[in-house]
Amino acid sequence: MKKSVLLALLISAVLQLSAQHKLIEGNMSPEVKGSATTGHLFLVVKEYQELNQKSKKKVNKAGPMTYLDLPLDATNVSLSGNLFTTKLICFQGENVKWTKDIGMTNTSFPTGIATDTDGNVYTGEKNADGESISLYKFNKEGEELWSAKFDSLYTLHEIFVNEDENLTTLVSFTYSEKIESGNTYSYKEKFIYETLTVNRNSGKRMAKESNQGPSYYCGIGFSNPTLQTHRINYFFLGDTLVYSRNDTLKMLTVSMEELADHDIIDVIGEESAYIVLCQNRETGNYKLLINRWAEGSELEKIIKLSISPHAKIVKLMKNELNGVSIFYTQNNQLKMLKVSNSLEIINDNNTLTKASVFEFISDIIIDSNGGITLVGLNAVNGLRTIFLKEI
Repeated sequence: MKKSVLLALLISAVLQLSAQHKLIEGNMSPEVKGSATTGHLFLVVKEYQELNQKSKKKVNKAGPMTYLDLPLDATNVSLSGNLFTTKLICFQGENVKWTKDIGMTNTSFPTGIATDTDGNVYTGEKNADGESISLYKFNKEGEELWSAKFDSLYTLHEIFVNEDENLTTLVSFTYSEKIESGNTYSYKEKFIYETLTVNRNSGKRMAKESNQGPSYYCGIGFSNPTLQTHRINYFFLGDTLVYSRNDTLKMLTVSMEELADHDIIDVIGEESAYIVLCQNRETGNYKLLINRWAEGSELEKIIKLSISPHAKIVKLMKNELNGVSIFYTQNNQLKMLKVSNSLEIINDNNTLTKASVFEFISDIIIDSNGGITLVGLNAVNGLRTIFLKEI
């Protein structure tokens, strides 16, 4: 091989690594939640603890099953015991500025996180007693500005910064119901959801609204991602939306005829309607549906998308046109399909970057200036490394 070719390959490799910044290494779960302000990026990650004090060699597949034996993209996993440490990481430029350990849980899915325009970050986690959660506010220097404990709660799903001086948080607690069937039995976990309105200057609870949510069988489970939008707050389980509007928690089972034989992939909403991204179970084809919130309303529009059935959806987000952008991977490329607020496709299959530099894309974060950061994960010798890549 000629020296010029070798030099070109070396330069290409250096440029690729320089644009892909290593964030943290450990036994990380693939799920990441992030929020960005000007000059700072905040991530919440979960680190699996069982192997921390052991050799960093590859996990022995002949031994007992551990979390790391699961596929790299196994999401929302529950284990027996609090084996996941929740870490809050502040990333500035190409460097980790500070990290905080904010709790331990038995689930791999990260807790809620949000930032305000002053550069402060809000997050929280279940406490060691297992029967309460704590919320925290940190400034961009890592100083804790306040913490607030709320009893009889197990999970902090989402945090949203309101336009006034408050936060809206979606939280829940559970109880188990024994289901007997002949000589066998199983347990069904029932969720009670609450929205807490919290003053973001003091952490004081201002209001609470409760509702009973959907249920599912406990154990190691996989589910769709938690949903986020600016003004209507969603949490999605199965075919049920749990959402908060005007400090009122509501339930909506999505059972439109047009969704028959489809799996719901993601949902995003606005004040008057919600948009559903779904996939046909038989053909694999994707489509967008829009429906109004008003009771008894009919479907507004269906859009068939030119996304391959073999593509993997990464994220559905609101865009600057008050429409939605769909990020997905296909043929080792990260692509974006942009839809306007009138649900017209205006940017079809725009390739953003090669996706093959990551084994798993954890999140896509857009800052206030429109900058896009890709959070990815690779696994080597039993360890998982989180990277950032600006695109």
